[in-house]
Amino acid sequence: MSNSFNDRQLIEISTKQIEDIVDPQYTVIVGSRADGVSFKVDIGRVCYTNRENDSGHSRDKTKSYITGLVDESTLSIERVEWLRRYLREILQKGLRDETVRGYLHNLRYFFDFCDFEGSKPLTLDDLASNYKYYQINLYQKARLSGAKSISTTTLYDKLNTARDFIKIAYNLSDIDILSIIPKHRHMGHNSKERDSSLEDFKNFLQTCITYFNEFSYAILNKIYPIPITLAKSSSNDYYWDSTRKYGIKKLPNCFYNSGEPLPFNEVKNALSNYYNCEHTKKDFYKNTLINNRNTWINENLDSRKIYAYNLCTYCFYYIYLSFTAANI
Repeated sequence: MSNSFNDRQLIEISTKQIEDIVDPQYTVIVGSRADGVSFKVDIGRVCYTNRENDSGHSRDKTKSYITGLVDESTLSIERVEWLRRYLREILQKGLRDETVRGYLHNLRYFFDFCDFEGSKPLTLDDLASNYKYYQINLYQKARLSGAKSISTTTLYDKLNTARDFIKIAYNLSDIDILSIIPKHRHMGHNSKERDSSLEDFKNFLQTCITYFNEFSYAILNKIYPIPITLAKSSSNDYYWDSTRKYGIKKLPNCFYNSGEPLPFNEVKNALSNYYNCEHTKKDFYKNTLINNRNTWINENLDSRKIYAYNLCTYCFYYIYLSFTAANI
């Protein structure tokens, strides 16, 4: 565990003390479960981008409140404001304590994913990007069987809690949030998936063609990180970095025309959206733009290249299949 992790001041606030949420980063929400047993949720810890990972703890098994250690130097003012708005929004609705408890735990799961498997979001774009990979991660768990699987109800609750948090954090309207993150539909036992249209297939095929061209060109020409085109985006600053959940990065002006990475001093401002401290920025720069690129160019068959090869094969298969079917 990092030596920078410490305990912090805590302020316990009941679900009825809406007006007392002054310092969300210290807040522990206190309430009562349906069976009358009290609960405490240390929600304030999500305001720190560097903290003890508690994602292995089960809410249902512990039935208790776990205080995590944090690196106080990584307190995010943006997150403090997000959490203040969110807590006031859900607490003023007069919801059952159990409902509030569920929302808060779902929110902690989302930020555990963002901070330990994602890109430590500090902006709206960061949140939307992390949500996308969080959604993929949950979809994968929903398809599993056994202890690691999740139900469709759990999937729905977790995704919509994260989506509602983003909406409230930025005071977005229903139309605004819909344009950024579509609302996840709850698929019950008797529900049917929406049939795909011809337009859906055309869009899918165009995506396959785009990614096949970009990834195959990068493999053949040893370009890394791989510049990619996102659907419905005109930006040319997106790069695919790795097979991790947060692999898509927006890195404007980080490369010379030849593809060589710029000196760190020229790109550190572009990296500021990901991390706060200078040391961590340099680590990110060194790993993403230097080490990973060198590994790629030196032709070591690591997980990134395997993913890129597999994606090319997958896309080519669908392109070939579609044109073959069209000819038939």
